[in-house]
Amino acid sequence: MKDKLNLGNNLGVKGRVTVELRNAKTGEVEFKETKDNFIGNGYKLWAKYIQKKEILSNVLGINKIVDYSNNNYLYAPTPFIMVVLTNDDSEKDPENEFGYKGDIIGYAFRNETYSGDDSQKGTINTAETIKDKNKITHIFDFPTHAANGTFQSINFASGKLGRYGQGYAKETISGLKFNFRDKIAYRDGYIWLLMNKEIKKYNTKDNTVEDLFVLNFDSCGIDYYNGYIYITNYVSSNYESTIFKFDLEGNLVDKITTSLPYLVNPVCAEDGFWVLSDSPNTHNLTGMQYDKAIYKLDLNGNIVNYKESPIYISYKSGFDIKGDTLFLSKGREDNRYDYFKALNHINLVNGEVRAFYTYTDGLYSITAIDANKGILYGITDLNGPYCLTKIQLAGLSSRVLLTAPQTKNNAQTMKVTYELMFDDLI
Repeated sequence: MKDKLNLGNNLGVKGRVTVELRNAKTGEVEFKETKDNFIGNGYKLWAKYIQKKEILSNVLGINKIVDYSNNNYLYAPTPFIMVVLTNDDSEKDPENEFGYKGDIIGYAFRNETYSGDDSQKGTINTAETIKDKNKITHIFDFPTHAANGTFQSINFASGKLGRYGQGYAKETISGLKFNFRDKIAYRDGYIWLLMNKEIKKYNTKDNTVEDLFVLNFDSCGIDYYNGYIYITNYVSSNYESTIFKFDLEGNLVDKITTSLPYLVNPVCAEDGFWVLSDSPNTHNLTGMQYDKAIYKLDLNGNIVNYKESPIYISYKSGFDIKGDTLFLSKGREDNRYDYFKALNHINLVNGEVRAFYTYTDGLYSITAIDANKGILYGITDLNGPYCLTKIQLAGLSSRVLLTAPQTKNNAQTMKVTYELMFDDLI
């Protein structure tokens, strides 16, 4: 007997894409290709979410974690919201693709029309888009001024909130109650917790917590590396802060002093630390505000590298690095700062930023489990209690890889036909 439903490819939906480039003056078709797509992880997660939400929210009984009728505990973004053309030329890997990749050349939403002069944005053609019993034929039009450039991937994604918006799924996994200033770090199979001044070790497999020791100062960051716990002090003196190194019994082993004030979220590396700063003053080295950069320190606390941040940092920010991928969440609570409601996915090599939006602003400390698949733990605000939540980047509903890269220019129009076909329910 099978005890787990494996959705696999048995989702009852498949897709097909046709791309046409036409000469704008003559109407002659200069390129046309039709290819089948794959159904991506974003759609699979949404299908699992609908299944679980509908069943668990309509049963009477004792809720052991949180209120199952509260949609904030469980969420997955609506799939197939926007079509996105990118220059991604990677081979299809359906099981390991969670967000669209590459530079965006063009995009259009299926739920809104557009007639402006944006150089990338097209529009859904409502006169030709057809909804039938088992099939939806989406027609997207791009005029001569839009989507000019070279592309190869045609993606269908969640993205109600903007050009770079890709959704993520989330599910609360434990009954631990947090404060929004608390911090977490997932290392060696455990979550190391900074809860107020208490340092704890959480085993996600059996949901047990081990108390380790208590700090005697305010902190806003924790990491675990090679058998030691690293803590930043949040109180700054003479624009200097300290990273404290403790053993697991709470004995102070070392102190690293840095010129950065108000340190937030240390991430340990073999040759130093990545850190954030919550100061609004300007750093004389970078010429930027302290809270608009991500800093790399050596083992002596000296700044050896820095990168501009897409959001303004605050003590509420979440931060982690795995390999070449940086995850950053929760900027200051001010609408003029971009991405403050987003989980930012940043490539440290090429600087590419993708924002995976949450529909509330309650994502605080984060720590990566699997950077390649975009799986993280985070502290989220469930309309009151702050809870530990497992997060999965889930922006990609489907993708088609054209046989070869294609280039659209300003003498051409483009039509993208995206067909979604569904099996009968019965």
